[in-house]
Amino acid sequence: MSALHQPSAVKGKNASDIALIVDAMDLLLKNGKWLDGFCIVSSDSDFTRLAVAIRDEGREVFGFGGKKTPVSFRNACTSFQVLDITAKTKTNVDKKLLPLSLALPIMRLAVEHCSAGEDWVEFSKVANYLGKEHPDLRPGLYGSAKLSGLFAKSGAFEFNAPKTGPMKIRCVRQSKAA
Repeated sequence: MSALHQPSAVKGKNASDIALIVDAMDLLLKNGKWLDGFCIVSSDSDFTRLAVAIRDEGREVFGFGGKKTPVSFRNACTSFQVLDITAKTKTNVDKKLLPLSLALPIMRLAVEHCSAGEDWVEFSKVANYLGKEHPDLRPGLYGSAKLSGLFAKSGAFEFNAPKTGPMKIRCVRQSKAA
């Protein structure tokens, strides 16, 4: 079975889980005589009933999941192994950050595009544009927690944050002497 992306018809629903369960039952019912067992990698109790159904058909279920996996899913599996992968990813400080010079042309283009000739542009418009046109521009890749922090860190933009109203941004003006 290959990787599967199941777009959700309704936001927040378990479309991918349901698709995986249907595919697993399909495999079990159509090709079950060739399968000795299933491997389910999840910490989601939604897969408990699937594990029970597979075991009811005389097959083994090897479960893998996090420490917080519900007991009901663990017990439904023939065997269950706890995977502790979150601790490694949260403490990984050796990540290579991308140089800001890679993002700067895209950031400038976004501000210029959204300003439509005006001096200042609402930062939310720039953020929306980047989200649609350049979703791969993620602040964390450049060492910033937020998009506004990435813009501020670059030193190439000025902010206008009034007490009321939206925050605005513009490109720093280049002096002619430089």
